[in-house]
Amino acid sequence: MNISFTLNGEEAAIDTFPDKRLADLIREDFGLLGTKCGCYAGYCGTCILLLNNVIVLSCLIPAFAVKGSRIVTIEGFSKTDEYADIRKGFKKAKYQPCEYCAAGKYFSVYALLETNPHPTEREVFDALSGNRCRCDDIHSILKGVHFATIARRARNYAQKT
Repeated sequence: MNISFTLNGEEAAIDTFPDKRLADLIREDFGLLGTKCGCYAGYCGTCILLLNNVIVLSCLIPAFAVKGSRIVTIEGFSKTDEYADIRKGFKKAKYQPCEYCAAGKYFSVYALLETNPHPTEREVFDALSGNRCRCDDIHSILKGVHFATIARRARNYAQKT
């Protein structure tokens, strides 16, 4: 099946099996290895990416479902100001997600801050509840999200002036 979509801002097309998992398509056919597959059941959150600006578990999405869509992987997202804000927040909190879960953490925080620029601790817990990894340090993550909101506010303020 021929499928065309936008991948990290570039037009992409591929002939693939319609039921191939999006996560596998991204990794195997496009060589974008930031999208990981841990459980293949939607529990761990390592395969999160943006599909039409909504975070999704790409291990659960069949290739045919992305026809005409906009996909952003961690490789594309890492070039944005929003990513830089989150990275800055994590760094200031001395939190470094492992390479295995990093994409899911960054996208989950991004989605949270897009809808709620001042989340409570409970809202941060809820937003990250789908990301499971042994590297989790919830107190550092909470601090990192707090610092990311500050960085984001500062950047937005600077852009307005």
